[in-house]
Amino acid sequence: GYLIWQELVRYSACLGEDNSDLQKALELMLSVPHRAQDDKFTSSIEGYRGSIHKLGRLLAHDWFSVNFGDSENFRG
Repeated sequence: GYLIWQELVRYSACLGEDNSDLQKALELMLSVPHRAQDDKFTSSIEGYRGSIHKLGRLLAHDWFSVNFGDSENFRG
């Protein structure tokens, strides 16, 4: 699917036609899997008080855990 859109954008540019709408559609299609992955990480955040979605777009992510408790039991 994406390759066809990329080819349409490329060939329409070669023909000198306005391809701004095609380019925007391609960018939207390419962003969907990334946004789905971001939502997966955002939904796994626990303990935040407030709306996570009001914080803005996710720029980077990684898995980690924070434990509160006796510092003698800390391993790291």
